[in-house]
Amino acid sequence: MRTTRLLPAAFLAAVALAGCASGLNDATSREHATPWVANATVGSVDVRDVTISPATGGSGAQAYLSLALVSSKPDQLTGATLSAGGTVTPTVPGASFSMTPNQLLSIPDPETPTTLPGLAITGLTTLPQVGTTMQVTLTFRDAGQVQLQVPVRDAPIS
Repeated sequence: MRTTRLLPAAFLAAVALAGCASGLNDATSREHATPWVANATVGSVDVRDVTISPATGGSGAQAYLSLALVSSKPDQLTGATLSAGGTVTPTVPGASFSMTPNQLLSIPDPETPTTLPGLAITGLTTLPQVGTTMQVTLTFRDAGQVQLQVPVRDAPIS
């Protein structure tokens, strides 16, 4: 009879002691890179959170390229190409993607609520499939080129 009373207490104590993400050095409190975005560094430019998302609106674009850029020196994104063909163009004609040192330059998916220009992808022979990757080459005025395997996601990272 005594062991039947101790069993629930022992169970509750085990559950409390096995608390997930407790303590100062737990694995869930540390920052980890997500495998669902592409990241790279070229010259002084850090390229972060690069994704492709298929277009859902009637803008004529097949997909959008979104990314975040930070540079320790002034630079400019001057071009983007896809190994699968197609054309990458600013959603706002004449838009300039210039970077100010140590300031974040966000190039979002224009189908999200934003007033910032984005990068539209057109002219692909097949539509991007969610869960796959596409090779993208970004060209910067001073830092040069960088190639990334960019995941295709059904929703941009916000």
